[in-house]
Amino acid sequence: MESDEQLYLEVRRGSQVAFETLYERYEGPIFGFIYRRLQSRQDAEEVFHEAMLAIFKGSDLEFSKGGFAGWLFKVALNLSLNRVRSKKREGRALALVTDYDGAARNLETWPDPEDLEEMQKAAAGLSETLRQVYVLRREGRSYEEMSDILGIPLGTVKSRVHLMVTQLRKEMGKWIAK
Repeated sequence: MESDEQLYLEVRRGSQVAFETLYERYEGPIFGFIYRRLQSRQDAEEVFHEAMLAIFKGSDLEFSKGGFAGWLFKVALNLSLNRVRSKKREGRALALVTDYDGAARNLETWPDPEDLEEMQKAAAGLSETLRQVYVLRREGRSYEEMSDILGIPLGTVKSRVHLMVTQLRKEMGKWIAK
Protein backbone atom coordinates (compact mmCIF):
# COMPACT_ATOMS: atom_id res chain seq x y z
CA MET A 1 0.00 0.00 0.00
CA GLU A 2 1.41 3.34 -1.03
CA SER A 3 1.88 6.08 1.53
CA ASP A 4 -0.19 9.23 1.38
CA GLU A 5 2.91 11.21 0.50
CA GLN A 6 3.69 8.91 -2.45
CA LEU A 7 0.10 9.18 -3.65
CA TYR A 8 0.28 12.97 -3.34
CA LEU A 9 3.37 13.06 -5.56
CA GLU A 10 1.61 10.84 -8.11
CA VAL A 11 -1.42 13.17 -8.07
CA ARG A 12 0.90 16.12 -8.70
CA ARG A 13 2.20 14.22 -11.74
CA GLY A 14 -1.36 13.80 -13.04
CA SER A 15 -2.50 10.42 -11.69
CA GLN A 16 -6.27 10.30 -11.36
CA VAL A 17 -6.09 6.86 -9.72
CA ALA A 18 -3.84 8.26 -6.97
CA PHE A 19 -6.27 11.14 -6.41
CA GLU A 20 -9.22 8.73 -6.16
CA THR A 21 -7.28 6.61 -3.66
CA LEU A 22 -6.56 9.64 -1.46
CA TYR A 23 -10.16 10.80 -1.86
CA GLU A 24 -11.53 7.45 -0.68
CA ARG A 25 -8.95 7.20 2.10
CA TYR A 26 -9.85 10.61 3.56
CA GLU A 27 -13.51 11.00 2.69
CA GLY A 28 -14.73 9.67 6.04
CA PRO A 29 -12.22 11.26 8.41
CA ILE A 30 -11.97 14.67 6.72
CA PHE A 31 -15.69 14.96 5.96
CA GLY A 32 -16.54 14.08 9.58
CA PHE A 33 -13.94 16.54 10.85
CA ILE A 34 -15.49 19.32 8.76
CA TYR A 35 -19.11 18.35 9.47
CA ARG A 36 -18.60 18.49 13.24
CA ARG A 37 -17.48 22.10 12.85
CA LEU A 38 -20.08 23.31 10.37
CA GLN A 39 -23.12 21.20 11.35
CA SER A 40 -24.38 21.44 7.78
CA ARG A 41 -24.07 18.54 5.36
CA GLN A 42 -24.13 20.82 2.32
CA ASP A 43 -21.44 23.14 3.70
CA ALA A 44 -19.34 20.17 4.82
CA GLU A 45 -19.53 18.57 1.38
CA GLU A 46 -18.48 21.81 -0.31
CA VAL A 47 -15.60 22.39 2.10
CA PHE A 48 -14.49 18.76 1.79
CA HIS A 49 -14.30 19.08 -1.99
CA GLU A 50 -12.37 22.35 -1.66
CA ALA A 51 -9.92 20.66 0.72
CA MET A 52 -9.36 17.77 -1.67
CA LEU A 53 -8.88 20.13 -4.61
CA ALA A 54 -6.18 21.92 -2.61
CA ILE A 55 -3.99 18.95 -3.51
CA PHE A 56 -3.79 20.32 -7.05
CA LYS A 57 -3.03 23.90 -6.05
CA GLY A 58 0.35 25.43 -5.42
CA SER A 59 3.72 23.81 -5.69
CA ASP A 60 4.85 20.42 -4.41
CA LEU A 61 4.81 20.32 -0.63
CA GLU A 62 7.28 18.85 1.79
CA PHE A 63 5.40 17.50 4.76
CA SER A 64 6.39 17.91 8.38
CA LYS A 65 6.12 15.12 10.94
CA GLY A 66 2.32 15.25 10.58
CA GLY A 67 2.74 14.16 6.98
CA PHE A 68 0.07 14.44 4.34
CA ALA A 69 -2.74 13.73 6.83
CA GLY A 70 -1.68 16.59 9.10
CA TRP A 71 -1.46 18.94 6.13
CA LEU A 72 -4.90 17.90 4.83
CA PHE A 73 -6.50 18.33 8.27
CA LYS A 74 -4.95 21.81 8.50
CA VAL A 75 -6.36 22.69 5.07
CA ALA A 76 -9.79 21.36 6.14
CA LEU A 77 -9.63 23.31 9.41
CA ASN A 78 -8.73 26.58 7.67
CA LEU A 79 -11.42 26.15 5.02
CA SER A 80 -13.97 25.34 7.75
CA LEU A 81 -13.02 28.46 9.69
CA ASN A 82 -13.36 30.52 6.52
CA ARG A 83 -16.83 29.05 5.94
CA VAL A 84 -17.87 29.86 9.53
CA ARG A 85 -16.69 33.45 9.12
CA SER A 86 -18.54 33.72 5.84
CA LYS A 87 -21.74 32.34 7.39
CA LYS A 88 -21.46 34.85 10.24
CA ARG A 89 -21.26 37.70 7.74
CA GLU A 90 -24.25 36.28 5.85
CA GLY A 91 -26.15 35.89 9.13
CA ARG A 92 -25.57 39.51 10.10
CA ALA A 93 -26.85 40.63 6.71
CA LEU A 94 -29.84 38.31 6.94
CA ALA A 95 -30.66 39.55 10.44
CA LEU A 96 -31.34 42.98 9.01
CA VAL A 97 -34.23 41.64 6.93
CA THR A 98 -35.52 38.75 9.12
CA ASP A 99 -39.17 38.48 10.07
CA TYR A 100 -38.72 38.49 13.84
CA ASP A 101 -42.38 37.69 14.57
CA GLY A 102 -42.20 34.54 12.42
CA ALA A 103 -38.95 33.48 14.07
CA ALA A 104 -40.43 34.00 17.54
CA ARG A 105 -43.32 31.63 16.73
CA ASN A 106 -40.76 28.91 15.88
CA LEU A 107 -39.08 29.20 19.28
CA GLU A 108 -41.82 27.10 20.90
CA THR A 109 -39.79 23.98 20.08
CA TRP A 110 -36.66 25.33 21.83
CA PRO A 111 -35.85 24.96 25.53
CA ASP A 112 -36.63 27.80 27.86
CA PRO A 113 -35.19 30.95 26.18
CA GLU A 114 -33.17 31.84 29.29
CA ASP A 115 -31.55 28.39 29.37
CA LEU A 116 -30.84 28.54 25.65
CA GLU A 117 -29.24 31.94 26.05
CA GLU A 118 -27.00 30.69 28.87
CA MET A 119 -25.90 27.66 26.83
CA GLN A 120 -25.04 29.91 23.89
CA LYS A 121 -23.07 32.25 26.15
CA ALA A 122 -20.99 29.38 27.56
CA ALA A 123 -20.15 28.04 24.10
CA ALA A 124 -19.46 31.51 22.70
CA GLY A 125 -17.18 32.26 25.64
CA LEU A 126 -14.37 30.15 24.25
CA SER A 127 -11.83 31.85 22.05
CA GLU A 128 -11.29 30.46 18.54
CA THR A 129 -8.07 28.73 19.60
CA LEU A 130 -9.78 27.06 22.56
CA ARG A 131 -12.74 26.04 20.42
CA GLN A 132 -10.33 24.32 18.04
CA VAL A 133 -8.81 22.15 20.78
CA TYR A 134 -12.28 21.51 22.20
CA VAL A 135 -13.57 20.16 18.88
CA LEU A 136 -10.46 18.09 18.24
CA ARG A 137 -10.57 16.64 21.76
CA ARG A 138 -14.28 15.77 21.41
CA GLU A 139 -13.33 13.86 18.26
CA GLY A 140 -11.01 11.75 20.37
CA ARG A 141 -7.80 13.19 18.94
CA SER A 142 -4.64 12.68 21.01
CA TYR A 143 -2.59 15.65 22.08
CA GLU A 144 0.04 14.64 19.51
CA GLU A 145 -2.53 14.58 16.70
CA MET A 146 -3.88 17.94 17.82
CA SER A 147 -0.34 19.32 17.74
CA ASP A 148 0.16 18.10 14.18
CA ILE A 149 -3.22 19.29 12.91
CA LEU A 150 -2.97 22.74 14.47
CA GLY A 151 0.75 23.10 13.78
CA ILE A 152 1.59 24.05 17.36
CA PRO A 153 3.94 22.51 19.96
CA LEU A 154 2.66 19.70 22.18
CA GLY A 155 3.09 21.83 25.30
CA THR A 156 0.89 24.54 23.77
CA VAL A 157 -1.83 21.96 23.06
CA LYS A 158 -1.73 20.79 26.69
CA SER A 159 -1.90 24.36 27.96
CA ARG A 160 -4.85 25.18 25.69
CA VAL A 161 -6.75 22.05 26.71
CA HIS A 162 -6.22 22.88 30.38
CA LEU A 163 -7.35 26.46 29.85
CA MET A 164 -10.36 25.32 27.81
CA VAL A 165 -11.47 22.89 30.52
CA THR A 166 -11.00 25.53 33.20
CA GLN A 167 -13.07 28.11 31.30
CA LEU A 168 -15.85 25.64 30.48
CA ARG A 169 -16.10 24.52 34.11
CA LYS A 170 -16.27 28.15 35.23
CA GLU A 171 -18.95 29.09 32.67
CA MET A 172 -21.03 25.96 33.09
CA GLY A 173 -20.77 26.23 36.88
CA LYS A 174 -22.48 29.63 36.75
CA TRP A 175 -25.19 28.24 34.50
CA ILE A 176 -25.84 25.11 36.59
CA ALA A 177 -25.83 27.06 39.86
CA LYS A 178 -28.75 29.25 38.71
